[in-house]
Amino acid sequence: MPSQPIVAPTEHVYINTGQYFAPVPREVREYQLADYQVAEKWLKDRAGRQLSLDEIRTYCHFVTALHRTIAIQEEIDDLYPTVEEQVITLLTLPQPQVAS
Repeated sequence: MPSQPIVAPTEHVYINTGQYFAPVPREVREYQLADYQVAEKWLKDRAGRQLSLDEIRTYCHFVTALHRTIAIQEEIDDLYPTVEEQVITLLTLPQPQVAS
């Protein structure tokens, strides 16, 4: 594997001159968690050596999970305005009754 994964303008992530993962959408390749592009970091951590079959499967599962995570986050983002409208503020709460 090269020292850096090579990303083609298509949805291909090359791990050497003839082998690649595809499709890996741009939003998956660029997805960040704690300042890391996680898909790229995973490959960089294995740079310079041949990936095992288990590692290839793991990367495929990993990319699929990231893709689904992004889709779910977009669904949550779409729901946020509705949730925000239903937030109870202190002004809308009933005042406590003082026991006499």
